[in-house]
Amino acid sequence: MNTIYRNPGLQSFRKIKTNKSFTFHFLILAIIISSTAILQSCQDVIHLDLPNSAPQIVIAGSISNYVDSVKIRITMTTDYFTPTAVTPVTDAVVSISDDAGNVYQLTGNPDGTYVITNLAGIPERTYTLKVNANGNQYTATSKMPGLVQLDSLSIEYETNRHEKNLPGAILCYLKDPEGIANFYRVKVFKNDTLFSPGNGYSVYNDKYFDGKSTDIRVGLGRLKMSSLNPNDKIVVQLIGIDQQTYLYFNVFRDVLEQSGILSASTPANPPNNLNNGALGYFAAWTISQKMMVFK
Repeated sequence: MNTIYRNPGLQSFRKIKTNKSFTFHFLILAIIISSTAILQSCQDVIHLDLPNSAPQIVIAGSISNYVDSVKIRITMTTDYFTPTAVTPVTDAVVSISDDAGNVYQLTGNPDGTYVITNLAGIPERTYTLKVNANGNQYTATSKMPGLVQLDSLSIEYETNRHEKNLPGAILCYLKDPEGIANFYRVKVFKNDTLFSPGNGYSVYNDKYFDGKSTDIRVGLGRLKMSSLNPNDKIVVQLIGIDQQTYLYFNVFRDVLEQSGILSASTPANPPNNLNNGALGYFAAWTISQKMMVFK
């Protein structure tokens, strides 16, 4: 059974700790990305000891093959790291164009989000975001991959000394296209809410299963499987992303998971496709999703 949502994706953010060697920009970025309208349902309190920094623009958003999926959020960081330490940019001029010559103007909202209705992206087209804000122009380009269908879902069970047949992971089955470098992001929802914070940043590549029928295992490291109850609705989204988006979320996830234990080689800000020093990302991606009910 496949349930379609017009605006998929809700996100919460987990607590992290850090030290002063972790740059202000990445941590501000973490807060903003986690609180975009695309990714947010609620946000935990985050306690950090950080230096001040000059305000910087953050642009975060995407276009998918779903109708009305386009949302771009534009904010400015401030010097004070609090839950309200972002200022929405409401007077930007924002457009998205494709390589077929179409140009679409987005409409701004008071919270700094820019949207357009009745538009769905087309797989294998290249999309360019253009933002004019604060006297500067920012652009980013992303190619939407071909659509890879999520074939089916199952739950993998495990046992321990005290109980048997505990749910241990969700298995996502797909047929990976042969001869194409594919990159995926998987998001799991329980009863329409993202099923644990880290799950929203799960990314994979097909290096070891190119052209094969395979499963992607989303396990205990991402999900709190023990919190499943009978009749819980589980929705899994298989999101096809380009390589730049894969690199962005891969670094973003790794830095968050280190919980403040950072190596010197870890970039302060994830590599992105925005020019002119903007933080954030712009992605054109495909979504295929399935739903099952936990028994």
